[in-house]
Parts: sequence; C-alpha cells; structure tokens
Amino acid sequence: PYFHKNGKITRWRTFDQIIFSSAFLGHTEWHLNEDLTGILDIEKDLKIFDHFPVYGVIEKVQSHG
Repeated sequence: PYFHKNGKITRWRTFDQIIFSSAFLGHTEWHLNEDLTGILDIEKDLKIFDHFPVYGVIEKVQSHG
C-alpha cells in the first residue's frame, strides 16, 4: 500500500488483490489454480476505473486412491 498526504486530502493507494488461505496452496484437496488467476481484461476506453476486477479459480483435486 501507498499513503499520500497532500494538503487537505489524504489517500491510501493499494493494489487490487485476492487473499487466499495457505490451505489452498497444496495442503488439502482444494487448490488455487494460479494459471487461471488474473486481472479481468476490460476495454480501456469504456471508463477509467480505480479498481480492476481480479479473479481466481479454486479446484478440488480428485484423489486416485
């Protein structure tokens, strides 16, 4: 995060983010598919956004036992 103080205006600026539990990183049957995680590609000329939509895919891994 970035903090800017400028006269009468104070602003926090952070990057859009997704926070996942460490359980999704290989310790259970549920996993975050990092290849399918990203920022939604929106057309730049529609409107200026201060936040971009982010997404992730959580998959259940089937055991073969």
